[in-house]
Amino acid sequence: MKMTKTTKKTTINTNNKKKNGKEKFTLNTLKPGQRMTIFGMTQTGKTFLADKIIRNLGKHRLVVVLDVKDEYDLPTLPLNKLKNKNSKGCYRINKIKYNKDGKNYEIKNFLSILEFLSENLFKRRNCFLVVDEIARVIKKHGMMYDIAPEFGTYLLQGAKRKCGLIAISQRPAMVHLSIPNESEHILSFYMHGERDLLAIKNWFSIKSVQKLDDYEFMRFTVPKKVINHYKWYKTKKIE
Repeated sequence: MKMTKTTKKTTINTNNKKKNGKEKFTLNTLKPGQRMTIFGMTQTGKTFLADKIIRNLGKHRLVVVLDVKDEYDLPTLPLNKLKNKNSKGCYRINKIKYNKDGKNYEIKNFLSILEFLSENLFKRRNCFLVVDEIARVIKKHGMMYDIAPEFGTYLLQGAKRKCGLIAISQRPAMVHLSIPNESEHILSFYMHGERDLLAIKNWFSIKSVQKLDDYEFMRFTVPKKVINHYKWYKTKKIE
């Protein structure tokens, strides 16, 4: 089921100043060229948060979502947007249609689409690539440059070109380690699977993640190696 826009006003803090010694998490926390990995089981609030961040980023740059589960209520990406360096806004894609020699073709393989997006967005600069359920797109084992060379270039070299990334997954145990390892921000919503909990122990306390309620998450800030806890209230304000 796609996420639909709500008419109820949502208030999320956009002030990055610290409160009681804790840096606030806002829609402006993710900076151009930075990478964020979001873990969490279904219905815990991770997609809702990602959707809010994506829409805020799209006000000033192009944001493309590889919408694996067809969840995001966004317009389909016109491919000419990838070449227009002045274009901005949020778009989704989960297949590519094109015509060659008078014949219509369609690409549905998610890895092929990811490689296509990575190559073109890297050339374009100043953009964000969002990959939903990334564990279903890229296998965990092997060298990233062997599995997905264009995405590997985007992941490891994109920061210099202000090419940011948001990677989302329900199964951290199945995610290629280079993705969270290259991220400046790692978020975890509630999880209970033993393998998934073990997969995040390098960043979070397993017990703290197991105790999270819906719309609560832990954030590990990689450069500072700081862990903070955030909770959404009924107003959807994050504290």
